[in-house]
Amino acid sequence: MSNVNLQETAANAAPVLKILATGGCGIDIAKHFQNSVEGDEEGFAKIEISYIDTSRSNMPADARENQIYLLPGEVDGSGGMRSHNAAAIMRHAKEVLQKHRPGYLTVVVSSAGGGSGSVLAPVLVDQLIREGHMVVVLLVGDDSSGLRIKNTLNTLDTYENIAKGAERGLVVGYYENSKDIKQSEVDANVRTMINVLAMFFSRANHGLDTQDLRHFLSFEIPTDYPAHAAGLTVVPNVVTEEYAEGLVGVASLQVSKDDKVLDVATPNHCYGIMPEALRNDPTVKPLNLVVRAYPFNDIASRLRKSLDNLQREAAARTATSSLGSKPAGGGFLAL
Repeated sequence: MSNVNLQETAANAAPVLKILATGGCGIDIAKHFQNSVEGDEEGFAKIEISYIDTSRSNMPADARENQIYLLPGEVDGSGGMRSHNAAAIMRHAKEVLQKHRPGYLTVVVSSAGGGSGSVLAPVLVDQLIREGHMVVVLLVGDDSSGLRIKNTLNTLDTYENIAKGAERGLVVGYYENSKDIKQSEVDANVRTMINVLAMFFSRANHGLDTQDLRHFLSFEIPTDYPAHAAGLTVVPNVVTEEYAEGLVGVASLQVSKDDKVLDVATPNHCYGIMPEALRNDPTVKPLNLVVRAYPFNDIASRLRKSLDNLQREAAARTATSSLGSKPAGGGFLAL
């Protein structure tokens, strides 16, 4: 297991939070951190970004070439079909991670409903957790069409398979594009999670060390929960009883050691005190990262119901084309 990452080269250097932005959705979310790679901010991990895709069309104009990985060969997108480039993605996974090294924490961002990112991301995650790296998945599902629902379900299945196959807990922050929320709001929520993770994994929080964080993510080690894909959410101030069901673990950042952050018992709890630069900001409040077991059962059930409804509606349609009569002279040209 890799306990010290190659990108953490100096004891006093800010650790690297590496964003592996895969596919159009992941790239669109991550590009807003492009300016963050120029410097460090006290109390936050240093953010680095790699943009990984099957098409250059999604790449930010200001991305440097050494930040970009395009799948080699005659490839230009997946057209929403997860199977289209899956074999090529599997072949090149190790090469991607050799050229775009993981960080102290690696955050893999993608859609679940598209064709490229929904395959690139889990293939890279599987490699990363088997190598022992600390990984968080940020995933955007989609219920806008039958194809995107199928892709989302298959992506969730894939992450569950990865966790069980590697016998490692896998922490997944799940978001969803739907008719009830603007896509820009979903993207902003994902970016908020990235900022929060940069605070927790800054190594600047008194009392919160690497092993605490490793066991928070690999929750099968300190708890009785088996390895599976678990859900991740941010809870400000206090974790209340509403989070009790399926609660696996909580990581807390406190402004003061006297802050009350738990109103519920949890199988695992690690915590630290924020650095002075953050404590002196009167707007900063305690933050909690909460991991809960098996949240994707209900999500998958809802998505399957939506997919069944779409399929029933399609089967009930009786209209067919009244055009396309066979021309007298054969062929296709109607004269």
